[in-house]
Amino acid sequence: MRSIAVQFDDLPGHFVLGMSWRHEDKKPSTARLRELAQNQGRWGLVRKMEEGGYQAGFCEPVNGIAKASKAKSLADAIAATAKAPWRGVFQLDEDLFWYVAVSDGFALLPDGDRVCTAEQLTLLQDEHKDFFDWREVTGNLAKLAELAQAGDDKEALRDFDARLSDRFSIKPKTALIAGALVTLATAGVGGAAYVHQQREAEIQAAIDKRRSEVAAQAELDAATKPPPPPWTMVPSSGAVVEACREQWSGQTIAKPGWALATWTCVRSPSGLDVTVEWTSDEGRAKDAPGQLLPDGKKATESRSVSIEWVVEAQQPSHSGQEIVELLSVEAAARAARDLAQKYGAEVSLVMPQAPKELPGSEKQPVSPYAEIAVMPTLPMAPWFGFAEAFEAVPGLRVTSIKLDLSKDAWEVGCQLYASRVPSKGAQ
Repeated sequence: MRSIAVQFDDLPGHFVLGMSWRHEDKKPSTARLRELAQNQGRWGLVRKMEEGGYQAGFCEPVNGIAKASKAKSLADAIAATAKAPWRGVFQLDEDLFWYVAVSDGFALLPDGDRVCTAEQLTLLQDEHKDFFDWREVTGNLAKLAELAQAGDDKEALRDFDARLSDRFSIKPKTALIAGALVTLATAGVGGAAYVHQQREAEIQAAIDKRRSEVAAQAELDAATKPPPPPWTMVPSSGAVVEACREQWSGQTIAKPGWALATWTCVRSPSGLDVTVEWTSDEGRAKDAPGQLLPDGKKATESRSVSIEWVVEAQQPSHSGQEIVELLSVEAAARAARDLAQKYGAEVSLVMPQAPKELPGSEKQPVSPYAEIAVMPTLPMAPWFGFAEAFEAVPGLRVTSIKLDLSKDAWEVGCQLYASRVPSKGAQ
């Protein structure tokens, strides 16, 4: 858990924000506190509740504070400055907040003293919203300074490191007297402590229930939410063309006795797969780049390049940003042919087959999207002005780029997503 310290003008010492709190039926001994501190944090304190019982708070040593006695708990200091139950949100920085939640009897919730981000704050507020009819308090560091000034003077933190000597041990005679006092007091506060313990147990049960409900709802939403459209799950044509261009920029077309035959750049979920094929009539086998093929006249090299693709489905949506409206199958095919004609290129299309229904078989749901395989053959690399043209066709995604020197041409493999249901504006 994150803990920080703040200082206020006219108030001595530091105030710690971000401590964990737990209920104790009776005032814990130093030995008990040291035992708890091993898992909860070295620095801590004990606060007495109005309705009986105690709370122990812990944190790890905070940077910038020489020793525990120089610091106090801000939650403890301001708990009684507003009518309980109340909770406060105080902005410390651009995306840093302090959240404090004080229940009846001015008890701090177990996770009601947190330094958190805006996202974490929202989760905490949502978990606690139904616990009480909260009195809400908001502000900034200036507001915290006012509350700290108005709060009671509280005890400083103590260091419960088990390696330290027991500086707070009680002398034997005093221990006997104190034990008698505790025995006498137990009858008076036992009932109130039990009530407080029950309330804290109910609060924790409510927290656990709320977390389970949130997790269950998230699973339900994930199960019922339709998957993103397939073209939004792959990188744009421009991104693939640019990535392949970077790989081609360092490529040589000849090596001693060997000449480049084909160069292929294929998009993969994790980046690119690049394959280079070499050919030779007189080249030596020892000079063959990569793996020499059985005929001794061809060789191949391959490599994978890791790229974290940025895809449309992972980007946050903005007001006014709409998912691209696909063309109908017929209109998409026409747009692909028109694109090739515009640039004097050849193009081959493989149209999707219509769904078939076998006699007697159960009718299967049909995807609303169809895929057309498009293969333009270009006289030059696609990064010389063609990438922008690919981007202009709705639903077109580049999957591969291949240079075939035997044809002196660049072949660009594409998937063209189309709608099986024509839109009103389709042509």
